[in-house]
Amino acid sequence: MDDHDDQHVDADDSEHLDVDQDEYAEMDDHTDDIHGHEAVEMDRVTSPMQEFSSSQVGIGLAVLVVGLAVAFALPLIAA
Repeated sequence: MDDHDDQHVDADDSEHLDVDQDEYAEMDDHTDDIHGHEAVEMDRVTSPMQEFSSSQVGIGLAVLVVGLAVAFALPLIAA
């Protein structure tokens, strides 16, 4: 297949793209950590660091029990 398909571009197909190759190589070598904005502290906390209440633990255990019942008990009953 010698024809170039503009809809599907392979990873090694950059010579067929309408890109300035010098600029493309410069972008590829971008190593500094300056991104044009200041880093700000985020209010977001990942799950292992969040506090949780005992009622949330109870809900989680109830979901676990129902999930185990659906996964194991129902197939045994149906068999």
